[in-house]
Amino acid sequence: MTPAPQLALGMILTAAAGMIDVVGFIELGGFYTSFMSGNTTQLGAGLAGLEGMAVALPIGLIAMFFLGSFLGALVGEQRAGDEGGPEAHRAPPMRWAQHLL
Repeated sequence: MTPAPQLALGMILTAAAGMIDVVGFIELGGFYTSFMSGNTTQLGAGLAGLEGMAVALPIGLIAMFFLGSFLGALVGEQRAGDEGGPEAHRAPPMRWAQHLL
């Protein structure tokens, strides 16, 4: 069973992420801040030439999501390496390849 403080923190972070996604969805006119499959659907509709569908915004959102995920993985890997975690023992080319996939 999850300890109460960790459960409470998880619930608070989940609620905050949901609120950020809702505000982003409203402000971005139907695009998402964290739901990339929705953005790829919007991108596909834009590329198909459906009237009124944007292309640049979903491309930018998907690129920023990818960049944030990549940088977050690098930071996490660095922290694991500093602490002597399992990531510290993996060969450097494999770590970079993993992030690119």
